[in-house]
This record gives sequence, structure tokens and C-alpha cells, in this order.
Amino acid sequence: MKPVLVIALLTITAFFPALGQAPDTKDEARSQDEVAIKKLMENVVVAWNTHDGVSFSVLFAEDADFTNWRGTLRIHGREEIKQMNANLATGMFRQSTLTLTDAHIRFFAPDVAVVHCDWNLVGAIDYDGKGTMPPRTYLPLFIVTKVNGAWSIAVYQNVLLQPLPPGAIIGPVKK
Repeated sequence: MKPVLVIALLTITAFFPALGQAPDTKDEARSQDEVAIKKLMENVVVAWNTHDGVSFSVLFAEDADFTNWRGTLRIHGREEIKQMNANLATGMFRQSTLTLTDAHIRFFAPDVAVVHCDWNLVGAIDYDGKGTMPPRTYLPLFIVTKVNGAWSIAVYQNVLLQPLPPGAIIGPVKK
């Protein structure tokens, strides 16, 4: 081969690794964000299990929205979330233990993601205060946002998994 052709080929092949770095960097950033979001979800569990409403509330954005599993409580803002979750230490959840069993993350933008979780909760005090409720499975939905490099919860809505009763019909009724 002529020296000019060899130099040209070497020059071109030297750029191939550089061309492949942009997607790797983007993938690496996405991977780091996934790790950070999973850590955020783990921090929710830790705050819950230590029954610390303040630590729980700081995981939320300043202007976050919060809806409980029944839809009976809808609040706005970290301060209201902190006040509402003060009962973690004294209310019906004071003995409860939350376990995160799954977290599925879906990105909608580099700084916005939705997280579907599966949670198991045991030890909640029943409504008459005389015992504990049976274990429950919740399916919370989070919208998380990244501001100044940190992920926080912007929207939280919880759902209690409630199987249909035996004989319930799913879908259109056949005649």
C-alpha cells in the first residue's frame, strides 16, 4: 500500500472509537440516573421504616403533589407532605415495615421519569387500634424530576392492590 493510503486509513479508523463514545456517554448518564432514582426509592423505604416524616418529606420536590391510596388525601407541597407524614411516628403506621419488591423506571426526558413500584406493607395498626392489618401490596406511581443534578419526587399516587372478588367479570358481558 502507498504510505498516503495507509495514513488515511489509520486516520479514519482512529475516529471510529470517538464516534462510538457519544452513545456510551448518554447510556452511562442514563445508567447513573437509574441508579440515583433507585436510591431515591430506597430512601423512601428507609424513611418510612424509621417512621421519620421529615426524612420522608425531603425526598419530595418543593411543589410536589401527593395522593394517598384511597384518594381521600390530596396535598400539595413539601411542607404539607411533612405535616401529613408526621403520623409515621405516632399514627397507624408507627409499627409498619415497607419493602420495595420492584421498581420499573421509564424516562420521558433526561430530567423526567416515571417509576412504577411494587411495595409490601406489614404491621399497620388496624382502624380500631387493637391489632394489625393483614399484609398489603401497594403499587405506587412516582413522577420524578432532576433539578440541579438531584432527583426528587414531583408527583406521588399510591394504589392498594385489591383483587377482584371471586366471580367478578372482567371485560364485556357475553349474552
